[in-house]
Amino acid sequence: IAEITQSMGGAAHSISLMQKMRVSLEGGFVMAGFGIGIGIPFLLVGFLSGAMPRSGVWMVTVKNLMALAIIAVSYLYFFKGLATAGLPAESLHTLLFGGFLLLSGGYLYWYEKKRGGDNHIMVLGLSLLLIGGVLLWSFRTEERMQGKVVLQTESNKAVLEKQTQTPSFEIHGGLQWHRNFKEALKDAQLNNKPLFIDFFAYWCANCIAFGELSVKNQQLNAALKQVVLLKVYDTDKQFEEFKKKKEHNELLIGLPYFALLDKEGTLLWDSTRYNDVAGVTHAIEAATSSTKTKR
Repeated sequence: IAEITQSMGGAAHSISLMQKMRVSLEGGFVMAGFGIGIGIPFLLVGFLSGAMPRSGVWMVTVKNLMALAIIAVSYLYFFKGLATAGLPAESLHTLLFGGFLLLSGGYLYWYEKKRGGDNHIMVLGLSLLLIGGVLLWSFRTEERMQGKVVLQTESNKAVLEKQTQTPSFEIHGGLQWHRNFKEALKDAQLNNKPLFIDFFAYWCANCIAFGELSVKNQQLNAALKQVVLLKVYDTDKQFEEFKKKKEHNELLIGLPYFALLDKEGTLLWDSTRYNDVAGVTHAIEAATSSTKTKR
């Protein structure tokens, strides 16, 4: 939702009425599902109040289990969110554990000091504070040494947009990605192959997830090797050119977005589902079969 809102901010006037209706309906169904999911438990409690077990120790067990589920979901989204900064998993573990120790130590020290409690617990709290601080400092030092960027500020973005030289290719997991549309299209025409385009942004967690999937998933990796590949960043000038084309107006809504073109540049297939390995594979197989038939 955040990605859609961000992308529609300056380009909503270019979206057709049907697209506006589709986005509105999708948002409406999502919020309706959210409301139903929250309301059903209360409805069941009302209908089954006579058959519900009495309150007791079992409620504490249920509460703890639900807390574990919430922590697990938070853990997954923590890594998915910070992955957009390009941080390795080891660094994220250091950041998470250091922050946990820092908060735990601060709570123990403050709580015991307030109630005039055990000095041993206060010492434990200070020890946890110290260890957490050291871990967070080591995380900061590690990121400086690796030249990583934790958060992309407006100044970082401005520097990226000022870059005029674009590398001709990028290679990831044995996949060679063109960085220029005209050169990629010439390659497709020369080798009589379809052209697959990955529209990418560093702020888009699902774009990064697709990049990892294209390397790790053998089926997807093998399918992508059958076509000419092009990666278009949101900071590229050609990204804005694609946004102006009617057949790619999904870019006005948000990312991720993937497109498959024939060697003449005509759109054959597009999708916004980054983890649809079967869909991408089927589209590529159909396009390559059609290309071979036309030879």
